[in-house]
Amino acid sequence: MSNPKDKLPNQPIDSGIGDSFGPDFVPDDERTLTEELENLNIQPSNQINTKTLLDQAFTPDEENDTYLHVYIAKNSPDEAMQLIEMCPDKNLLNIQNYLGQTPLHVASYVNLDKVAMSLVHHDANLEIQDRDGKNVFHICAERGHIETLENVIKMACQTNKTNSAWNLLHSTDFEGQAPFFLAALNKKKQMCVTLAKLNIDVNQIDIKNGNTPIHEAILEQNIDYDFLEFLVKTCNLNINAQNYAGITALHLAAGRNDSNTYSKLLELGANDSFVDIRDFTPEMCGPSDSIQLLNGV
Repeated sequence: MSNPKDKLPNQPIDSGIGDSFGPDFVPDDERTLTEELENLNIQPSNQINTKTLLDQAFTPDEENDTYLHVYIAKNSPDEAMQLIEMCPDKNLLNIQNYLGQTPLHVASYVNLDKVAMSLVHHDANLEIQDRDGKNVFHICAERGHIETLENVIKMACQTNKTNSAWNLLHSTDFEGQAPFFLAALNKKKQMCVTLAKLNIDVNQIDIKNGNTPIHEAILEQNIDYDFLEFLVKTCNLNINAQNYAGITALHLAAGRNDSNTYSKLLELGANDSFVDIRDFTPEMCGPSDSIQLLNGV
């Protein structure tokens, strides 16, 4: 049998994972590995052939990708799910490529929710982080992949992983950001709503500076007032949240001398009596004052 991997380009699977091989790629010109496996009659005489093919399927290449990574990246759910079903050892489902991505990470990137569910059902490890510290929920949140997130949670609950899933929904990546924070940062409104309905902590901070998504919304060069209102009214974020420097969104608006944003925040319920670590109220902040404090000036 020809080796399907010999016909794959040697690109890594990265954040553009769905595009790296091109739309017309076929893993094997004649038959896929899983077709080979499917056509075998599993009799004693053929068991060695089956084992050889499965060994081949789960042997990492030079980028540490397996066939399973590749089939998922190429949006081939049928082949991927057949391999998952035939996997002889659940640990093989957790092989990380050179970017630290397991097949579950890859399924999250390309939004193959059924494949992700199958992986969780077959005991793939939800807790593995890629090289950026991201788990499946970080990836789904920042990309707005609601179907995969919801189905992974559903399967986690069905397989006694509810507590693990709950903790992972609050875990931070290596940038110090949790899934909801990433969804808000990328303005994935429907994902924000989905996560908020799970009753997670939507005010969870960026652990680098203590900022919440409200702070980040005010720090944008062109503030999206509709999105700001969405965060407060729909997702119930605390408009008076203070970061490590005691700064609220109002402090930031005052520090930018931005009267329009200041007025909008007051309209949304902001309180102008909070003081920062210098005992400054928002009204006491001059232009760029709070921004300088944020930057340690």
